[in-house]
Amino acid sequence: MIEFKKLRKVYKSRNGGKCVALKDIDLQLPDTGLVFIIGKSGSGKSTLLNLLGGLDTITSGDIVADGNSLSTFKKKDFENYRSSYIGFIFQHYYLLEELTVKQNVELAMGIIGKDNQNKVNDLLEKVGLAGYEDRYPKELSGGQQQRVAIARALVKDPKLILGDELTGNLDHKTSVDILNVLKEISKEKLVIIVSHNLDEADQFADRVIELHDGIILRDRTRITAKQYDFTIKGNVAYLPYFRDLTPEEAKILEAGLRSGRIKDIVQRDDGFVTSTYPKKSVRKHLLSRCNFHKKRKRQYTGIYTGKGFIGKSLTVLIVTLMILCVSVFSSMHKIEHSEVPYDSSEKYVSLVKGGLENPSNGIFSASYYRVLDEEIEKAESISGAKVYKLLGISTSITGSSSTAGSTQSDMRRNFRGFYILETYGTLLCDEQFLIDKYGKGGAVEYVEGSDPYSDEIPGVSIITDYTADALIKLNPDKYTSYEDIFTYEKATAIVKTGYKERYAEIIKAYDEYKGDDEYESLWHDLSRSSPLFEEYLREIVYSLGINYTFNEDFVGDIFANPKRTTGTVRHVVFERDGKVYPEELKTTLGVSYGSYKDSAGNKITVQNGQMKMAYDKYNSIFGTAYTLTNYSTDFKPHKVTMKVYDRNVEGGVMLCEMEFEIIGLVSASVTSGTRIGKDDFNKLKEYQIQTIGLYVENNENVGAVISELSTLEYAPKSIAFDAIAGINKILTVFVPLFKLIAGGLYIFIAVYLINYAMQTIKKNYFQIGVFRSFGANNFDVGNIFITGVVLTGLAIAVLSVGFAPLIVDMYNAILVESFALVLNTNAFDIRVINMPDWLPIVNAIGVVVLTAASAIISLLVIKNLKPIEIIRAKDNGGEVS
Repeated sequence: MIEFKKLRKVYKSRNGGKCVALKDIDLQLPDTGLVFIIGKSGSGKSTLLNLLGGLDTITSGDIVADGNSLSTFKKKDFENYRSSYIGFIFQHYYLLEELTVKQNVELAMGIIGKDNQNKVNDLLEKVGLAGYEDRYPKELSGGQQQRVAIARALVKDPKLILGDELTGNLDHKTSVDILNVLKEISKEKLVIIVSHNLDEADQFADRVIELHDGIILRDRTRITAKQYDFTIKGNVAYLPYFRDLTPEEAKILEAGLRSGRIKDIVQRDDGFVTSTYPKKSVRKHLLSRCNFHKKRKRQYTGIYTGKGFIGKSLTVLIVTLMILCVSVFSSMHKIEHSEVPYDSSEKYVSLVKGGLENPSNGIFSASYYRVLDEEIEKAESISGAKVYKLLGISTSITGSSSTAGSTQSDMRRNFRGFYILETYGTLLCDEQFLIDKYGKGGAVEYVEGSDPYSDEIPGVSIITDYTADALIKLNPDKYTSYEDIFTYEKATAIVKTGYKERYAEIIKAYDEYKGDDEYESLWHDLSRSSPLFEEYLREIVYSLGINYTFNEDFVGDIFANPKRTTGTVRHVVFERDGKVYPEELKTTLGVSYGSYKDSAGNKITVQNGQMKMAYDKYNSIFGTAYTLTNYSTDFKPHKVTMKVYDRNVEGGVMLCEMEFEIIGLVSASVTSGTRIGKDDFNKLKEYQIQTIGLYVENNENVGAVISELSTLEYAPKSIAFDAIAGINKILTVFVPLFKLIAGGLYIFIAVYLINYAMQTIKKNYFQIGVFRSFGANNFDVGNIFITGVVLTGLAIAVLSVGFAPLIVDMYNAILVESFALVLNTNAFDIRVINMPDWLPIVNAIGVVVLTAASAIISLLVIKNLKPIEIIRAKDNGGEVS
């Protein structure tokens, strides 16, 4: 039995007012029968039905269904109540368009954990839909769809059937057919129908309850089922209620009146009397717990996961492409020292310090830093082998300079023909090193007249035949043979390397080249067409183009040479009155000592602690504007502190500190513009020639050496070294922009995924409401409707993880080749896009978490909404009311 106790329902309007839909309803309903609740629109009849069906919540009062008080129900109780006790038939059918007729009926059964195919088939046959099992709702008429809704309501064998305006959208014949079906069902169950059709109520109802403005206006129960019958009992004729006699019945009535058999005529009424409520105890009906049938839940999950496949696929494609772009942009970076490639086939790996930092001449050169003793010890400890020092001084083939730094010029500038203009430093090694490089039969072959262990100390000790031939080629007036090189003390030994035989093809190309003097076109063509050209460049940089010495005191002996009166000191700053000069915190200073004559012919000797500087150099350091005409008269002497660093001041190590008084300025034409005293010059000797690199045996530990020393700004020496410095200069401008773009894309992806997940759930509000109205719990609903979103996220994750390395490698190759074209240099194996291994994984996890979280949040938002509000989303254009 159903009992309503002072039931009241109040709605809040959007403008803040209140609308009382039901006003203290008291009512009892039996266990069986067909009950019509009638009334005009707004009378409260649908509200009453929704409250009874557990689709809406009670404001006050109570509904007691077989002893169960709905006002005390929690969410789980309502789910069990809707799933096991209530069968709901909606006015608009509320069939799920994605499901077939059979699947729609199975839905209600699956929610309570059952799967009885025979029962489903029997019900469809009972409602006249046998043979329609595999059709979809859009393929059915309105009456057929309502029959599916009836079968869906009946399939779980509920105790109470509720119908809301069942025939409002149907023709008369179909309406009668539907009501006949429900009339038959009402013999065993209580069927309650909300309707505004009084004729249908009069014809089919066992009880009619009329509402008006939220109160019960009339409550009538039918006491006879013969109100439409024409019968003659004794001499009394009983006329049917609210219908005309048939022609046959009219003849019988007329004949009875003529014969006198019928003495009286009685008009039947509607058969209803005012309802009375029985007084009897109600035993509490235990509500069944609902557990979604696993097979059916998987089935519906599959259906709604596949729903909108094209849209999901498009989302996967768009987001995957955006994540791949993010992977590229967020991995754009400056080239670190540890990423500069080296030739793993070489017996020795060459490392230089600071070669990628602070390019000092645009994109054409790079500064090198001093190698410290403790760094050499660290390299030897890790490698387990001898480490050789590369000194920043070597043969100047053109004769323009032999000081530290100038020999490390830009590769493209240095190659103005087959031979280089300047060599790449002097390696302090032993003869075994040369044997490993050039030895034949366990010995090095030297040209005639060589003495690799000579005590004579010229500018260098040992050069390659390549360097010797370069000297002869570029200085034909001074050198005509190897003997001239020995005579002029440019070397004490020349190593035979066989380079002419190896690179005959390259030599021929240069000899036959008829283009401009700069060889730009030839370099461009060879670097892209000849693998031998890259090998040639590598060997020049690593071995043919460097000098060698076996003399451990090589640097000291150079400066012991009395002819050595000039030098260059790098990474110098001056402090004056607490301020540092120059502002860029570093400069290179050419120094010298000895007497010289000024412009008036007077002999001048600079004393220790004093300094005379070329006026233009002084201007560049201190920001002054002395000219050729006033530097000697307007200048005022002052004291400064000179500091020498192993690199630029920021991050560098100070090597020495000296006090000077700058006593005057001299013409810029004076050799080695800065003049200091002899003792001061000798003190600065050890800082004039730096150890700029190391050669480490290429064994199984060399990777660890490179990794460790890369933190100290070491990098493998590369044939693309200067081009890399140029790339870094370009990347310095664009990397921050790329990072900004990556950040913007991350935000866009997040917004896109959140919107996608929420819209996917929103588009299924109606379906979710139908599931909830039949008692499905939030967990099951979540599984069914979130799975598609999560799988979309997983698809994006898998594709982005799988393709990210490929895309990054592809873009890196394109960028490197583009840089090679822009810089007009040879191709090189470097990483401009360096994606961390963890980045694709993090992106993938982020996508899955974001999509799942967004969908879950969307479900949580509607979790506390009433099912009737959710399913009405379809009528409200997708918006929850």
